[in-house]
Amino acid sequence: MQTTKTGSIVLPGEGRELPGILFRVAAAQAAGSFSIVEHPYQPGVLIPPHLHDGADQVTYVIEGEVGIRIGDDIFNAPAGAYVIKPRGIPHTHWNATTHPARVMEITTPGEFEGFFDELGALLAASRSHDAAALNEIGERHATHFLMDWVPELTHTYGVRIPGS
Repeated sequence: MQTTKTGSIVLPGEGRELPGILFRVAAAQAAGSFSIVEHPYQPGVLIPPHLHDGADQVTYVIEGEVGIRIGDDIFNAPAGAYVIKPRGIPHTHWNATTHPARVMEITTPGEFEGFFDELGALLAASRSHDAAALNEIGERHATHFLMDWVPELTHTYGVRIPGS
């Protein structure tokens, strides 16, 4: 039996969409090795600080500028910047500007896209501020939220977690 592999293309605007998440490359398209999603960040948005036990991520800033905290380091990442976030290192993003931003996240292994599926459903239900629900999703995907970072980031950058 002969096995043939084929490639594919994802055109602009294609991909499955949930609130705050556009699935560009599914893990199944990459033999499970990675997945790619895009996130729009409206002005004033803070992504809940977190860390992943079993996933590595690279974020590419497509447009705008985002603030990034990785561990104790804080950066401003303009369009064109790559941000490397190894597993086990706490991190967060925010948009402290007055203009929308958009990022692409490449995550390995690809099975982590299940986290984004569940997060998208939570956002669709306008429950992004529901700490218990967020923590339940995190537990299922080896992700831990660090809400103790939120007061400082909110005060310093004038941002907030959507729905809070």
